[in-house]
Amino acid sequence: MLPNLRYFHLDLLTRASPLSKQVVEASVLTWRFPKLQMFGVSGTLENPKLNAEIAALLFSHAATVEEVELRHFFIIDEVARAVEWKRFTMLKKLHLLNLGTIHHLIPALYGDSSAASSRPLVIHVAAAWIKNEVVGMFNHAIRSHSHAFAQVTFFLDEFAWDDITRAFSWHRAGRMTCLLSPSLETASLAIFDKNGEPLDSPAALRCRQALIKVEAGL
Repeated sequence: MLPNLRYFHLDLLTRASPLSKQVVEASVLTWRFPKLQMFGVSGTLENPKLNAEIAALLFSHAATVEEVELRHFFIIDEVARAVEWKRFTMLKKLHLLNLGTIHHLIPALYGDSSAASSRPLVIHVAAAWIKNEVVGMFNHAIRSHSHAFAQVTFFLDEFAWDDITRAFSWHRAGRMTCLLSPSLETASLAIFDKNGEPLDSPAALRCRQALIKVEAGL
């Protein structure tokens, strides 16, 4: 135990690293940091047992953590679903790869009551796309939990709206859906690009119009 540790970040190593075997064999279940405020995990190591342990480790610090970073491709979905988010009463900020787990995470964090107390939350995401298969669940969550989404502010850390206009290859490939796509009901959300421009800014509107043309095959 490190009684005064406030910042914890676990970088999971790749399979190619000579230290990977040691990481896989290690257990984090007994780690406790009573004053922990920031919990982060990133990297590329894929290991189901370790994923479950990380979720348990994060949950064991729910009472004190104010900021969580989940930027690990292989664990973000599992951790988002395994953790009981309503216990994170101090949480103020999240860092995610994308918004693909938001349809589960936000309702779990705020609960189902439309009378939920005000709890502002800032979410930073690295990507402006979500997987096509979660579009329906994403829209349903926004409609069903509008009281919760109204308390959340989203920031795109790596993209300005004009950048997104030039990066439609994923959308064209049919694998991902852009946040500005008409198929996503994002109009009510507070979303800002890396320059602080909101979703209803001229740059965002230009991007949306360009995306509509792409979807129409123009």
